[in-house]
Amino acid sequence: MTPPKAPEPYSTELSLPLDGVVRYFHATFSMLTDAAGYPQGFLCVARDVTERKAEEVAADAARREIERLSQRNELLLNSAGDGIYGVDLGGRCTFINPAALELLGYPGEDLVGRSPHQLFHAASGAEGMEEDCPVCATLMDGEKRETEAIFRHRNGEPLSVHMTVTPMLEHGERVGAEVVFQDISLRKAMEQELMRLATTDPLTGLPNRRHFMEQLEYELARIKRFGKPACLLMLDLDHFKRVNDTYGHAAGDAVLRHFAALSQN
Repeated sequence: MTPPKAPEPYSTELSLPLDGVVRYFHATFSMLTDAAGYPQGFLCVARDVTERKAEEVAADAARREIERLSQRNELLLNSAGDGIYGVDLGGRCTFINPAALELLGYPGEDLVGRSPHQLFHAASGAEGMEEDCPVCATLMDGEKRETEAIFRHRNGEPLSVHMTVTPMLEHGERVGAEVVFQDISLRKAMEQELMRLATTDPLTGLPNRRHFMEQLEYELARIKRFGKPACLLMLDLDHFKRVNDTYGHAAGDAVLRHFAALSQN
């Protein structure tokens, strides 16, 4: 009679309560046979893997937490109304959110891996001047910065922005910078319009008395500083009162507007 074939060794993990503590073992069971090949019993070799099991559980929990935080951060990044992008120490874009892409008019594949400074950041109004770029400065010294700057839309139009640059750290080491920016073009346009209204005569469109006095003080200070000669030219409209008295103030206003146009040619 042919003896039965012995089964292959079988391995499994077991948990056993020992002294009130659950410990884990990796066990391998092997069949013991006699000289004729008939089963006589089995051999179990067990190795305590409690510490390894605890490490695996901790690593799995950490992985799930990282995935949860990554999903939350991605959700926050994609839903933020402000433009947000990051760069590595070489100044190359590592991520950019949908709001930034919409404000700049770029598809994401055109920016990731490339230099935002060269593509759209005209630092301080001077393209190519990396020494004036707050992002480049933060990459160098790790300091947080908040400033206004000019970005360039993909169609070439300037975009006034308020930007906050924050260094990105990993394990205490600087690995790049994050930029958060808002479009302030409308606010800047309103400021310029308010300044124009405050310094311009509404009838003629020429600078008003306030603007003239400010410029005069500036020029006088410059003359005193450099000690160079200067001259002042004053023009007068002779007998202008007669125009108003004879033809009315509407005609006088027309004369002033015509004179203003001639003076700007």
